[in-house]
Amino acid sequence: MSRDLDDRHVVACAIESKSRLIITYNIKDFPTEELEKWHITAIHPDQFISQFIDKELLYIAFQQQLKMYKNPPYTRDELLVLMKNRGLIETAKLLS
Repeated sequence: MSRDLDDRHVVACAIESKSRLIITYNIKDFPTEELEKWHITAIHPDQFISQFIDKELLYIAFQQQLKMYKNPPYTRDELLVLMKNRGLIETAKLLS
């Protein structure tokens, strides 16, 4: 299941809902060999966004996110830096 007992419910939920993906920053706690038994793959959010999300929708969501930040407001470049700092490197490249 999961290396971290606190994450067992995530795997159980994926199994019960017949999900094929677990999207997590915490890849190390979801061993591939355990998830393969259930035909589930754990992937990083950056990989999910950059590979599976329609690029036009991604850009629209980015523009909406920019509008939402008011206190403090972010510029486009500041939000891209924030995304990179949070591990969304490929996503930030796509939006650049």
